[in-house]
Amino acid sequence: MLSAVGEVGIMGLFFALSPLVLAVGTPASMPCAPIPGWEQVVAKQEVRWIVIGEIHGTNEIPAAFVDAVCLTSITRPLVVALEQSSSDQVAIDEFIRSDGSAEATQRFRSAAMWNMPIKDGRSSEAYFRLFRTLRQMSSEGRIISVVAFQPSAFSERPTPAKYEEAMAELLKGAAAGDATVIALVGNLHAMLDETPWEPKYLAMAAHLPREATVTLNTVSDGGETWTCQGQPIKCGPYLTAPNGITRSRRVELGSDDSSYSGVFYLGTSTTASSAEISPPPALIAEPASETDDPEQTRITAIVRPVAEAIAAEQARQSHLPPPASIREQLERMGRLDQVGRHAIVKIDFGRLSIEDRRRVNAAIGDAIEPIDQANVEALLEIMPEEGWFTISEFGPEASEAAFHIVQHSDLALRKRVLPRLEPLAKSGDIDGSDYASMFDRVAIGEGRPQRYGTQFRCRDGRQESYPIEDIGQAEELRRSLNFQQSLAESLAMQVGRPCGGGN
Repeated sequence: MLSAVGEVGIMGLFFALSPLVLAVGTPASMPCAPIPGWEQVVAKQEVRWIVIGEIHGTNEIPAAFVDAVCLTSITRPLVVALEQSSSDQVAIDEFIRSDGSAEATQRFRSAAMWNMPIKDGRSSEAYFRLFRTLRQMSSEGRIISVVAFQPSAFSERPTPAKYEEAMAELLKGAAAGDATVIALVGNLHAMLDETPWEPKYLAMAAHLPREATVTLNTVSDGGETWTCQGQPIKCGPYLTAPNGITRSRRVELGSDDSSYSGVFYLGTSTTASSAEISPPPALIAEPASETDDPEQTRITAIVRPVAEAIAAEQARQSHLPPPASIREQLERMGRLDQVGRHAIVKIDFGRLSIEDRRRVNAAIGDAIEPIDQANVEALLEIMPEEGWFTISEFGPEASEAAFHIVQHSDLALRKRVLPRLEPLAKSGDIDGSDYASMFDRVAIGEGRPQRYGTQFRCRDGRQESYPIEDIGQAEELRRSLNFQQSLAESLAMQVGRPCGGGN
C-alpha cells in the first residue's frame, strides 16, 4: 500500500538529478552515470523490452531511469515508454520535438497529465524534469521517441485484465524496427506473471514475449514516497518503513521473486516536497550501516512481510480508477485494513524471545496504524447518521470492511456504532460474530469481562483469553449469532499460542 491531494498544482519534487540532468548548462554528451550491473541487462541482444517497475512518487527512480536510458542508448536504438495517458501523446510529441523554450515548456505544462484532480508521483516536478531531459536526449539523437502507454481509448470501462492487455499492446507497438523499448511503469504492471490477488489476471509485462523481456523491480530501504492512499483518496508524502535492505544503487538479475527478472536497488527514497524545501536532497541517501542500530535492523527485517504486503496493496489500489460506489470504496478500505494483519502469520513468533515479540508487536503497530487512521477518517465521511453498511445493501465484503475499520479504531467510535449493530445482527443483515466481537472489545475497553469470548491478549509471549462473564452462557450466545466455531474450539485453538502480533 497506498498510495495523498495535490490541489495546489504540480508539487515540487526537488532532488539531485543524475549528472546528465543536474547542472544547468552541463553538456549532455558527458558520460552516463554508472549503474553497477546494468551491463547484464543489455548483454542479450534478443532483449527488446526493458521494464522498470516503480512505486510512483520518489526522487530516486526518475533519476535512476534517466541513467538507465543513457546507458542503454549507447549500444541500442532506443524508444522510451512512460506510464502516462496515451491521450497526452500529441502533447508529449510536441514537447519532445520542441526547442525546450519557456513557451514550449508552458504549453506542455497545460497538458492533462500535469493537471489531473488526483496527482500521484507521475505528475510531479521530478517527472517534468524527466521529460525535459528526454527532450534534450532526443534532440541529440540518443533516443528515437517517447511513448505514453497508459491506455485511454476504451468504449467502456475495461476490466483490470483487459487494461493490462491494452497496456502491453501499446508497448509492443512501440518496438518498431530494431528498436529496444525501455519502460517505466508501476511495479505491479511490471510483473511477469499473475497478480497475487483475486481474481487473478496477467500483469502487463506477462503479455510481452518472455524471452525478449527483462523486468526489474525497484527496491529502496524505506524513506518517503508521494502516493495517493485511502478512501477518499489523499495524495501526499507517506513514510515507508525500512526493510533492512541496505544495498547501494545497482542492478542484480535473478531474484527470489519470480515475478521479476531482477532487482534495481536504490538506497533510501525521498519524496515530493514543497517548493520551499531547500537544499534538494541527495540523489541516493547513504544507507544506514549495519552498526548504526543492528537490533532495529533485525526487527525491521522480521516485520518486512507486513510492510511489504501493505505497500503492495497500496500500489495496486493506486493504479485503479476512483471507486464507482460506496460499496467499492469500503471494499478497498477493507483490503488495506486486512492485508498487513494477514501477513503477520508469516512471522514465526515461536522462535522469538519475549522481548523480541514485544518489539516486533510495536513495529507491526507502527506499520498498520497509519492505514487504520486513514480508514477511520474516510469512514466517518461516508457513515450514515443512522443505520449501518448492511449486507443486503452493500454486500458482505463491504459490511465486513466497515466493521473491521471501527473495530480497529478507538473506544468512542466503537461505542457509537455498537447500538446500531445489535438489531442487524439479530436479523442477519450483518455478521453476528462482528457484533459480538465489537461488544466484547467495548466491554474490555470499559474494564468489564467480555461476553462472547472473542478477544484474546498476549501475556508473557503467549496468547490467553480475556475474562469471560459466563462461559456456559457464552456458548449459547455464540450459537444464537451463528458463530462458525464454538467457544471451546476457539479457546483450544488460540490459548497458549506464541504471540506478539496485531489484533
